[in-house]
Amino acid sequence: NMIEFFKKNIEPNKKIRMIETIILAVLVLGSLFSLISGLSKINEKITDYQFIGTLEMVRDESYEDYDQDSTYCDVVYVNGEDKLIVTYSYQQYENLDEDKITAYKYKLANGQILISEVENADMGISK
Repeated sequence: NMIEFFKKNIEPNKKIRMIETIILAVLVLGSLFSLISGLSKINEKITDYQFIGTLEMVRDESYEDYDQDSTYCDVVYVNGEDKLIVTYSYQQYENLDEDKITAYKYKLANGQILISEVENADMGISK
C-alpha cells in the first residue's frame, strides 16, 4: 500500500522534514509561476516592431525528402543567413511551381528578427 510506504519512510527529524516541505512548496510555486507567465506570452500581440523589408528567398531542396504518406511537408527557403520554413499539405507541396518566395522581415524591440511568408498575418503583429 502506498500510504504505508510513505508512513514507513517519512523523515524522522522534524527540522529536516520542515525544510524539505518548504523547498517542495517553493519549487511548486516557482513551477506554477513559470507555467502561468509562459502561457500568457504565447498569444501575446507584438506591438513594437520595425518592418525591415521584403526578401526574395530561394527554396533549399536539400532539407526535403517526402513521399505520398506525408501529410505535411516543410519547405525551407533561404536568403544568406535568413531561413524561413513554410509548411504545406502534401498536395500543395506537389503543386509548388516556384522555387522562390517573397518573405517579410521584421525586427522586434528586443532585437529578435522575424521572417514570414504572409505580411503581418501569421505572427500576431498588430499595429
